[in-house]
Amino acid sequence: MGRSYTVQELIDRVRRRADAQHDTQWITDDEVMDYLEEEFARLWNLLLQTGLSYKERTEEITTLADTTDYALQSDFLGVLGVDYRLSGSGNSAVWYELPQAMVSERNLHNYNTHGYARAWRIVGVVDGAGAVVDTLRLYPVPTAGQVYRVKYVPAAPKLTSTSQNVEGINGFEELVVVGAAIKCLQKEESPTHDMKQTYMDLRAEIEAAAELRSIGQPQRIVDTAESSLFYRDRRWDVVE
Repeated sequence: MGRSYTVQELIDRVRRRADAQHDTQWITDDEVMDYLEEEFARLWNLLLQTGLSYKERTEEITTLADTTDYALQSDFLGVLGVDYRLSGSGNSAVWYELPQAMVSERNLHNYNTHGYARAWRIVGVVDGAGAVVDTLRLYPVPTAGQVYRVKYVPAAPKLTSTSQNVEGINGFEELVVVGAAIKCLQKEESPTHDMKQTYMDLRAEIEAAAELRSIGQPQRIVDTAESSLFYRDRRWDVVE
């Protein structure tokens, strides 16, 4: 488990770092909270670069007739994998991983007559209000009633109140605190060189420590032959 803090606790730490405990009119708590949110997003991206999932969520999608696009959750950031439920349910469900389709492969599976999708892509679809929605697109169009599982990494959380709890992940929140303190010092037009050096040192420590999450299982090379579309097609034919 990581370490949890309230947003107010982090605001107080930022003010101590920037020596701005009493400067609440020029730099308000709301402004410091904005800085913290920006820095949490930077930390989030840094952790994702390790290739290890500090946060992972799952969404199940049940298909509709003649529908190839399915809007993903509003907190979606990046996909880890998409699976098709071949049979069963709950803990006894049998899942098969689907490959990601490249744009040039969008028509590759049109010959499929079994009714299930064999590949997927994440696309941005503009909704009626003009907003871009992260969307799962299945190839080819599956029949209704099938279940697909999307494993994804959520975006960094938004900070909405000073009482909100946020995850520090074993001290990694100090990078967020220092980053926000630098922004406070910049607004005050105060020197930031020493603080920026502290930030870079903390970043280097986090990059080295982050992968300890999987200390006994280092990253490995995946058998690309087994994960090829050709192999998958043969495997599915055998399963069916």
